[in-house]
Amino acid sequence: MRALLCLAFLTFVCASDDLKYTPPKVQVYSRNPGELDQMNTLICHNWHFHLTKSATFTPKSGQKYSCKVTHGRSVNDYAWEPNM
Repeated sequence: MRALLCLAFLTFVCASDDLKYTPPKVQVYSRNPGELDQMNTLICHNWHFHLTKSATFTPKSGQKYSCKVTHGRSVNDYAWEPNM
């Protein structure tokens, strides 16, 4: 009986955790103003976990740059929008 109650409690905790899912706020930006053919740094910041990742890149015409964020079971791409 005790094992059954523990299992029921764990099921409830796992189910309630899934109900509280909120997508993270992610910000993608560059260190310097976006200029074609000029070396820059792409920065991806996840405000939910306060994680920041960056990569050096050189923007080219017609190319799209983004970062991929995995949060729970969800995988999303967030695109960089240059101010060119």
